[in-house]
Amino acid sequence: MNVLTEWVRYGEKGEYSAFIARTNKLQGKVSAIVLIQEIWGVDAHVQDIAKRIAEEGYAVIAPELFSYQGIKPDYLQDDAIKRAKKYMDTTPNPT
Repeated sequence: MNVLTEWVRYGEKGEYSAFIARTNKLQGKVSAIVLIQEIWGVDAHVQDIAKRIAEEGYAVIAPELFSYQGIKPDYLQDDAIKRAKKYMDTTPNPT
């Protein structure tokens, strides 16, 4: 099934953004899911989840909760996230 994705802006002045995924076969009323991001924002992992849910026939919206005017804070820029994840991989697992 072909999944269509796009980033959209919403709000009175378009100040918020969200990732949308749906199939090209959706017509009329369909069930929709609001997918809430993890701490990293709407990253590649969250986008992948949205696409997989869309393949099952749902429309999916994943709002980027930490951005404003389409801009993420510095600590959520891709390079900062990569550094944080790399650091987390070096810490002992508390099991």
